[in-house]
Amino acid sequence: MRKAEAIQQFRDYMIRLMGLLVAPLIFALIISGIAFTVINTFAGDLVGYGSLLLMDPVAPDHDVSDFLAPAEPGKGTADTIDIKDITFPKYEQVYGEISIPSVNIQYPFVYGDTEKALKKGVGQFIGSTIVGYGGTTMACAHVNRQFKNLHKTKVGDTVEIRTSYGVYTYEVKYVGVHSASDDSIYDLAREDENLVLYTCYYQRTALGSVKKRFFVCADYVSGPMIVDWGNMA
Repeated sequence: MRKAEAIQQFRDYMIRLMGLLVAPLIFALIISGIAFTVINTFAGDLVGYGSLLLMDPVAPDHDVSDFLAPAEPGKGTADTIDIKDITFPKYEQVYGEISIPSVNIQYPFVYGDTEKALKKGVGQFIGSTIVGYGGTTMACAHVNRQFKNLHKTKVGDTVEIRTSYGVYTYEVKYVGVHSASDDSIYDLAREDENLVLYTCYYQRTALGSVKKRFFVCADYVSGPMIVDWGNMA
């Protein structure tokens, strides 16, 4: 009888001991899971706003007036400009200014989307056509800097790009979030003037945040189209 009691007491002791050891472990796992979810959910914002504090302001003293002078076409109309009367931008060169008044965006427009170009302003993908050339102009900027308000853009808003050879206006026709690999939103082979803007977008989910892209697609409204009169003669 004493042996059975001793065994039972030993079992009770081991159960209590296991409880004392397992309970903190379970608690630690729960806390770790909560911490991981919170950090993963807000990591994009924390990294973004942290880098905002560390990075230099976007071209604080960058004078774009040289690129915004009125054009003086030698041949053409108010709706066209001769290709011989414009100077094509060099890589990573500012050649205009983009603005979206409804969301307080106004920055230099740069040919190229390298980090160096994005430090100057909004960068154009060089695989797209320059403004006014009659095709898709595609540009991007950092979500924590130039395009921090891009997600507030609405269908119907106006986008304006001023260059040395003309002022171009576009009307927003679509805004939406897509994966970075989704190229169905735009068509770089289009032959009509249109504009595509995008930036990073951190979409929160139950498991954390997923880095995607926020797109703004706009159609041409006005501005002189670049024409090669020499080849049309």
